[in-house]
Amino acid sequence: MGKSKKSIDELKKDLREIKKDEMKNIMGGREKKNKWKRWLNICGNILPQ
Repeated sequence: MGKSKKSIDELKKDLREIKKDEMKNIMGGREKKNKWKRWLNICGNILPQ
């Protein structure tokens, strides 16, 4: 359980980093958005709604 919690915290930290990147690269095209969507899909599967 503790291990799982830690990895969720790490995912949240990653999410913050991705958001920062996304704000910087908002004009940066489609590839970034696809990564973002993929991350959200993964996160949606891991985290309880």
